[in-house]
Amino acid sequence: MYQKEIPDEKLRKMLEQVRSVLFQVVQKALISKEIVPTNFSCPYCSAAMKRKDTQILCESCKFAFYRDFGDELMSDEDIENLLTAGKNECSYWLC
Repeated sequence: MYQKEIPDEKLRKMLEQVRSVLFQVVQKALISKEIVPTNFSCPYCSAAMKRKDTQILCESCKFAFYRDFGDELMSDEDIENLLTAGKNECSYWLC
């Protein structure tokens, strides 16, 4: 049977989509109802931030945000970029 070779760029996009879906499934499986410490520092008061469900929160100054937008979850790297640089590399509608 004749098969066309998949262009590198298309293959890269397909693999990125699979990685994204797998990441989201794993992250949703790890969501906890309990407050869990993180390595993030609050951008307002520099206190250690915590994670509860899909919320990242500072118990000191009460700053909080959600890491899920629709069907997407921000990775720890995305959250770190958002808190330190004020931007992230998420989907086009999150930036």
